[in-house]
Amino acid sequence: MIKYTLEDLKTLIDALNRFTGSPEEGFRNGSSSSNVGHYFNHFDLVSGCRLARYIAKNGDVIYPLGPEPVPECEAFPLVEAYLVGLSDGGGLKETYIYGGDLS
Repeated sequence: MIKYTLEDLKTLIDALNRFTGSPEEGFRNGSSSSNVGHYFNHFDLVSGCRLARYIAKNGDVIYPLGPEPVPECEAFPLVEAYLVGLSDGGGLKETYIYGGDLS
């Protein structure tokens, strides 16, 4: 099993931001408002990693891969699969977190 680090995950999420044309920084310079569309790792030492994306300037987020955190070692392959799905035109819908489906 390959061991992935948080730095590996950050590098992959940076690639996701570039691929989707999303802002690469979470916040505007000198501002407390978030850059809408920016993907990031919503990390918590207790619960783990979640791919998150800002959807409003006030910092509201969605979790494209679902709201449940996963261990650091599982997060990289999930985000990688998400990016591959987007790049292959896989039709992934972020509405999944709102109870939609992936079909």
